[in-house]
Amino acid sequence: MKTYLLALCGIIASISALGQGTITGTVTDKANGDILLGATIMIEPGGTGVMSDFDGNYTLSGLAPGTYTIVGRFIAYNSKEQQVTITGNETVNLNFELESTVIAIDAEAVVEVRQNKASAVYMENVKKKETSMIDYVSSQEIKKNGDSDVSSAIKRVSGVYTIGNFVVVRGLSDRYVRTALNGAEIPSLDPKRSSVSMDIFPTNLVDNLVVVKTLNANLPSNYSGAYINVITKDFPDSFTFNYSTSTGFNTNATFNDNFITSEVGSTAMWGFDNGTLDIPNIVDGADIQSPQYSNYYDALVLAGFEQQMNDLGVNGAEDIGGGSGQTSIINIVNAIDEIESLSQVNNEFMTAIRAEQNQLLSSQTQAFGNTWEPVQGAPSLDLSQSLSFGDVIKVAGRSLGYNFGLQHKVTNRMYENGSTGRFLLTGIETEKNELDVQRQFTDTRGTQSVYTSALFNLGYNISPTSKIGFTYMPTMSGINDARYQDGINPSDAVGLGQEQRQQRYLERSMNIFQLRGTHELSENVNHKITWSASYTKGKQVTPDLRLFINSYENLPGGVIYSDASGNDITEDALALLADGEDLNEYYPGYTVTETSSDELAYSIQDNLYPSPTRFYRTMDNATLDLKFNFEKPIAEEWGPDNKLALGLSMVQRTRDYSENRFSFVSQGVDYNGNPTDYFSAANMEIIPGTSSGATNYLYLRDDTDIQNSYEAQQTVLGGYAMVNFDPRENIKLNGGIRVEATDMLLESDKLLDDDLLPELESNFRGTLNVLDVLPSLNMTVKLAEEDLKITQYRFSASQSVARPLFREKAPFSVFDFEIQEQQTGNTDLNRTKVLNIDNRFEVFPGLRELVSVSLFYKHFTDPIEQVIISTAANTEITWKNVESAQLGGLEFELKKNLGSLSESLEAFNVAFNATYIQSATAIAEDELIEIRATDPDHLDTRPMYGQSPYIVNGIVNYANDSLGLSVNAGFNVSGPKLVLITPGGTPDVYDQPRGALDVSVTKTLGDRFTLKLQGRNLLDPEYRQSYTFKGDEYTFQSFTRGRTFSFGLSYNFTEE
Repeated sequence: MKTYLLALCGIIASISALGQGTITGTVTDKANGDILLGATIMIEPGGTGVMSDFDGNYTLSGLAPGTYTIVGRFIAYNSKEQQVTITGNETVNLNFELESTVIAIDAEAVVEVRQNKASAVYMENVKKKETSMIDYVSSQEIKKNGDSDVSSAIKRVSGVYTIGNFVVVRGLSDRYVRTALNGAEIPSLDPKRSSVSMDIFPTNLVDNLVVVKTLNANLPSNYSGAYINVITKDFPDSFTFNYSTSTGFNTNATFNDNFITSEVGSTAMWGFDNGTLDIPNIVDGADIQSPQYSNYYDALVLAGFEQQMNDLGVNGAEDIGGGSGQTSIINIVNAIDEIESLSQVNNEFMTAIRAEQNQLLSSQTQAFGNTWEPVQGAPSLDLSQSLSFGDVIKVAGRSLGYNFGLQHKVTNRMYENGSTGRFLLTGIETEKNELDVQRQFTDTRGTQSVYTSALFNLGYNISPTSKIGFTYMPTMSGINDARYQDGINPSDAVGLGQEQRQQRYLERSMNIFQLRGTHELSENVNHKITWSASYTKGKQVTPDLRLFINSYENLPGGVIYSDASGNDITEDALALLADGEDLNEYYPGYTVTETSSDELAYSIQDNLYPSPTRFYRTMDNATLDLKFNFEKPIAEEWGPDNKLALGLSMVQRTRDYSENRFSFVSQGVDYNGNPTDYFSAANMEIIPGTSSGATNYLYLRDDTDIQNSYEAQQTVLGGYAMVNFDPRENIKLNGGIRVEATDMLLESDKLLDDDLLPELESNFRGTLNVLDVLPSLNMTVKLAEEDLKITQYRFSASQSVARPLFREKAPFSVFDFEIQEQQTGNTDLNRTKVLNIDNRFEVFPGLRELVSVSLFYKHFTDPIEQVIISTAANTEITWKNVESAQLGGLEFELKKNLGSLSESLEAFNVAFNATYIQSATAIAEDELIEIRATDPDHLDTRPMYGQSPYIVNGIVNYANDSLGLSVNAGFNVSGPKLVLITPGGTPDVYDQPRGALDVSVTKTLGDRFTLKLQGRNLLDPEYRQSYTFKGDEYTFQSFTRGRTFSFGLSYNFTEE
């Protein structure tokens, strides 16, 4: 009987189950199609309901046959009621398109409520829905972590670290990283970088940082590491105002009396020079003559004897001499009674004419400031201030919103404990135990940086389905550098010491103008057009870069004999004295100086290194970026997200670079170790010759080489077709083709030289004309979903390119202040093609939690490396393509709230990511032969240039909203990376690992004030680049930056 009852119950249950239905659908914003996370879907009456998930989806199941009233609700949106009938075991699709709440104020004005796109929840939802592999930092997270600029915030992304303020992703150098502002590319003002210094973006006006690690056809192709899109804030819902100020202390620089800098104008405190450092007017554009030795005829004319000489038949300089038809100077002296002697002509008259004819050159030489010695002085505290405000008003019944922000900061950094070295392997590697010293210096450097930036955002809703936006962002920076080095340079001369003084003021400015629009076509639902136009004008000026090198040596103790002019005659004097001669007969007025063994003798030996030099450089950049995109739904019966996207783009870059170079050449002026004495005005009175009135002098020489000025332009025309397609409910596909045509032309001003031979013109012109067809495929497979928990697998395959920078391909050579070497462009450089393959398995356990594992592989064809030119007489660096390179890596990321472990830990969040990478570059056959000549066992591959083998980021955050307290600690380290490829068997130079630890504490005081304490670079690791030979390290460069502690206060006001 029991068995029958159980069977009957099972039959009844089965019949009941067969009669149950399901209602499923998506909740979106009717105006723009955005999904609405957390909307409630209720059955009324009865109150049974569910919430929409990250994709806006909901499911009501187990419904008996009948008619139901379903109500969709979301905060700040109008509720919507729909009826649906369930007839049996079926699934009914019921979507909700909710309209934002509109509150009438008067007949003209309305208030519209919009989603908060700055929230971490919103960005996490975007990340889940995207078929591309993206990471992000939301404005909400930036605020919580207390980051003051984008450079600090972006280090929280997996696989990311920064070198200075430039971003490196997955260990790939910034060559493979592109930066955009609101989707439009912005150029780097550093000619050696392809990405932008991230500290120019104030975080108080940033909504989100989106880091795209795989490629879509609708994005530009010239990245492989990441495409970083800085999205500025949309307009607020009401008036907001923010002001913050902070001051900081650096343990190396602040209040350090040994801090060195260079003399600049009064406006440098705002990030620009007021003309103090410009080329003097008397020199700018003028023809700089060599010292004029003149002639007897001009000297006698100046002395008033022109008529007498004409009477003698002497009418020009060519008439004086000992040749046929010429009159000798002796005969002229004897014929003119007023002339006392030939000695008077040589000493008085020749001195006078030479002084007059060289007066302009003397004035030009003296016109430059005597600023060769770096200035010492203790800098004050770092300072940072920012101001922002925004509001929204109604124009023609539609929202017109704006945001404005201004940021100004001053920082001082210094190191005194630095060292710089250059080493070389001479001979066979197996027979040598150490590298030979080529150069070894102690190194001191002081840097003052001033940044000023502003951002103005304007947005207007033309209609419920159309919006336009405008952004203007001016930035300005001034970097004042001074550097002093002291040591030995055996590559120039053994036994000599050497000092180097370098001073530079680097002024950069950039103005970004953007106009963009989004339009949903009302006559075609879900058809969308987006467009943008961006123009960036940038300028970099290096006025008065000063390079001064001198030698010195220890004098042996003893006696030094000098003639009346101060020339050393010790050797001759000792020989004459040994023969019993009277020195006064040979050297009237000679002097004797006793020296001790610790005295130094200084000299400037311009046969070994350049004479004291001043460079003036100007670089004008312009970038025009135009984009047009159209998308429409396709195959809607397969799913609502299926769409076709088409687009066109044009990016045009131009550059005009010029350099002037002036040298100060000595004619007999001794250097006593004091640059100020050496460059005194008296030493620049130019009277050449051997007369009694002649002087030892310094004179100005124009060493400008027109080859080192150039113009460049690059145009990239792009077009793409892309399809988003969901073949199944849990599978999203994105595939596309992008075509880009590149036209690059660089021409040295040397081509303007009429004497240049036609067959040599190609040496001063660089071109790149190529058409690239670049496919991409992205796929996301949702493996499991339960409430807000999602498990997904992602796959991506794409082709991308990396084009050479203008600086690398330009036909010119320049002294680089940072690495202190000459850098020469390579007009034959080709672009690099990259094959990218990515796999990612990711789990979202809950809101803002993540566990992911990624595998990636990249193959590079014609990658670009920085190398030393082995055939150059002195160290000279250039760039070249190598045949191929490849890398593979594993990336792990964890974001976790610790509340699941214990309720007492609910305020703690941890984030950890680690990337492990292996890379290999094939060494060219000719280079390998050269290397194995001294290192026979050298491998035929090396790690990829600029590639770090590992990256580790760890973040711990404590956020107690009830206390208004947030504590954040972040650690970052990356592995050794190849930074310079050396010729022969000399080991390559690697940038060694250094860990960075930053800690910040933020505390709110009431509703409007916030205090912030921050410590940066707390470990103060050694910055070290080095060679490694047989287990020993040889320093290429090393120093420590010092720890920085700051205190800040901010005020926030939001109108209710």
